[in-house]
Amino acid sequence: RLQPALDLALESASASHRILQGWVRSAWMKEDNTVRWNIEIPPGIETTAVLPKSWVFSGEDFLQSIPLQAGRHEMKIIHPPG
Repeated sequence: RLQPALDLALESASASHRILQGWVRSAWMKEDNTVRWNIEIPPGIETTAVLPKSWVFSGEDFLQSIPLQAGRHEMKIIHPPG
């Protein structure tokens, strides 16, 4: 499970962790009113991307979590008004 700590006092953050199958990498960067989140998952691994409360994936019917397969993923996430 990947769940970023979105501290918007920062411009960006990244982390990586070596597992038996390879590297898991996660990095996010502020872009105007959104955050771009890049994830890399090694072959043979499946996980779930989970957002903090009140954040949602842009273009994904405002979901707060989505399943991810191995590979590289780039997602935009938003903090909806209200």
